[in-house]
Amino acid sequence: MIEYYKSEKINERITAIRSLTGEIMYLIKGGEKAILIDTCLGVGHLRKFVEKLTKKPVTVLLTHGHVDHALGAPEFEDVYMNSADKEVYEK
Repeated sequence: MIEYYKSEKINERITAIRSLTGEIMYLIKGGEKAILIDTCLGVGHLRKFVEKLTKKPVTVLLTHGHVDHALGAPEFEDVYMNSADKEVYEK
């Protein structure tokens, strides 16, 4: 089985997540919740990978709507993106 994601702890609260194809996401753990910045291409079960890194509820923040940043968003319930990128995401 291909290991699509790998993590690298930056410090106690921040973990970089790298995809097999080179995209980088960041998981930031707060006191009660965690934030995932970007979601990559939507393959490889990102949510399951993130759940191995934290048991806290995860909110996703998308930097913009391009496929290499946002296509994994449907795996998560709590997702935010600037409305100006809606058209880019939908294409």
